[in-house]
Amino acid sequence: MNPSDPITGTHIHYFLVCPRKCWLSLHHLHQEADSDLVELGRLTHERTFARQQMREVDVDGFLRIDFTSEGIVHEIKHGQSEEQAHRMQLAYYLYQLRLRGVQTHGVLHYPNQRRKERVELTPELEAELQQVIQQVEALRQQPLPPQVPRPMRICRSCAYEEFCWSDDEEVEQ
Repeated sequence: MNPSDPITGTHIHYFLVCPRKCWLSLHHLHQEADSDLVELGRLTHERTFARQQMREVDVDGFLRIDFTSEGIVHEIKHGQSEEQAHRMQLAYYLYQLRLRGVQTHGVLHYPNQRRKERVELTPELEAELQQVIQQVEALRQQPLPPQVPRPMRICRSCAYEEFCWSDDEEVEQ
């Protein structure tokens, strides 16, 4: 881990889902390549909004925005089970753009549910995001990943499940 590596929107998302997963990602222990759910998300991303020209917009080499249109930031998600994490990931993009002089809002798209949500970086949301950023920074400094006392429901669909619970028999339902 390089302490100067920037925090990404994915780190913000992971932290809100599972701090252990975030720690593993911050320390470059990536498991997503073999995950069926990650593959589903990738396919959803590829097959929706295909006509958008400003796709996978790179910001300073560490933020990857799904697409922009008319100055609005758009983020595509496969499922809505992690809505707060999705909202904060998009808020992080809006925050980083604001730091670079770009004031805009965002839209979360859930094409499989035919639903979308507008996200504004309000002072309240920014304050909440600042706390999450500080927690991710503190997590990065920890020498070991945080322990999870027992498998959580979300572990069943996590790309890191085998890494975290390979010795356990079943995940709690």
